[in-house]
Amino acid sequence: MSNKEIGYPFTAYPNYSIDKIMPVIDGNTFKVLTVIVRKTIGFHKKHDKIALSQFEGLTGLSRNTIIKSLKILCDNQIIEKNDKGIINKYRIILPPAENAENHLKKSANKSVSSTSEPLSSNTEQAKVHMLNPSPVQNLNTQKKPIKEIEINTTTKEGDVGSVIQAWNSRFEFPIRLSDDKMMSYIYDALKELSSQEIIQAMDNRLKANYYREQKPELLHRPSCFFPYPSTIRSDLQRVPDNLYTHDQYVKLITENNYHGDDFIIRKEQQGDKVKLMWELKRNASGT
Repeated sequence: MSNKEIGYPFTAYPNYSIDKIMPVIDGNTFKVLTVIVRKTIGFHKKHDKIALSQFEGLTGLSRNTIIKSLKILCDNQIIEKNDKGIINKYRIILPPAENAENHLKKSANKSVSSTSEPLSSNTEQAKVHMLNPSPVQNLNTQKKPIKEIEINTTTKEGDVGSVIQAWNSRFEFPIRLSDDKMMSYIYDALKELSSQEIIQAMDNRLKANYYREQKPELLHRPSCFFPYPSTIRSDLQRVPDNLYTHDQYVKLITENNYHGDDFIIRKEQQGDKVKLMWELKRNASGT
């Protein structure tokens, strides 16, 4: 049946995805699957590049929920993802037509319980076998396993937003929400460090002479920060050259003839603790 016969455009949704997949995944994950069907089969494509922002616009779901749903679909071989480009490429995994028909005929007399547990990345193996998709050609020509984004279920959207806002208010090169790869790096960083720690690392980074004098080309680039948790940790521990502990502050006053007015007291966040530090003013001079 053509669009003209129906009277409006439509997407030919695979029966297999409705009859076999929909009963065993949650509603949000089915929304995400439907976007992939729309962007691939709906445009007569085998696969398509789909940005997270497109998923957000079409589903109304949060980015974190979308990423979790994509992981469920990938883990259970319902979709295939190729993450070699800036924007990930997706395709629906369907069994050959004859296998799909057999599945549907066998299940025609079996009712699917409406209380079936939604499929998740931890669902028992039996449910994965029930889907039984046939192998398809891997889009990844390097024959390496497609890297999956591990999800930290405790990460909050507010944490992501505060980190992005903090970076964009401090550095010259902003983070764009449409940059899927950078967004995934931020989510990964928040699995290992709190938003407060990451923001403190940014502040330390700005104050460090290492970046200002030796590596200025790295200072303002998010691609030189978020993909590397070791760099974030290093920046978190970094102390500016003009910042001193209380003992060092006392020594400078008693031995180098600095005055209390030559310093500014700073509250430095170090993990969950706040530590007082003394910053020496740039125009201060001792003996």
